[in-house]
Amino acid sequence: MSYAAPMTIWVPLISAFVGALAGISGAWISQLGIRKIEADKRSHEQKKTQTTDRKQLFIDIVEYAEDRVAWLRYLEWYGRRDERAKLNLHPSQLAGRVKLSAPHWVILAWDEFDGYLEDVNSAISLGNIHPHRDLPDIIEFDDDTLVPRAHIRGEILIAAVRAEHEDESLTVLMEAMKSRLDRDRRLLPALDHWRQAASKEDSPWHGAHEALSGKKGIAEK
Repeated sequence: MSYAAPMTIWVPLISAFVGALAGISGAWISQLGIRKIEADKRSHEQKKTQTTDRKQLFIDIVEYAEDRVAWLRYLEWYGRRDERAKLNLHPSQLAGRVKLSAPHWVILAWDEFDGYLEDVNSAISLGNIHPHRDLPDIIEFDDDTLVPRAHIRGEILIAAVRAEHEDESLTVLMEAMKSRLDRDRRLLPALDHWRQAASKEDSPWHGAHEALSGKKGIAEK
């Protein structure tokens, strides 16, 4: 019995099968390569977007905190009644972004600062304020430590963001927080001393106080 004829038939079939299999394997490997390239590209774009969003979040937090710190500083030193409404706008959208994307220490600093701002706003809303004894257009808080403490917490938030952005260690951040808390305690007597000194006519700040209280402009002094 001769096997020549069957072998002659099977050889081209096997060759065709192997060729087809090689083609399929090549196409499959090529597709895997393309998919990996696309996945790497998407991952790179996603990381780039996340980095951009993170930087923008840090910028927005610092801008907001600096604006509120400036407001608190003005309120702390001058206490103008017509400045009170500036605190009423709550950045709910920014707060949501902080909760969703900010690092843990930034969230903690944000929550503390936000809580102090709420305390300041509540004190104003509830009438826990009184006019200055010599300058009726200037308000003082019944708790004269409230605004300085809120002011310092704003600086702590800014320090927390910058520490994260610049990849500083937690030790650096904690030292910055400690320094600001020390200033918190030292600010209180300095604030009262400044106000007493500013009420004197020979004080260089007296003209500023009179201008702020609407009595006359600084240039007229």
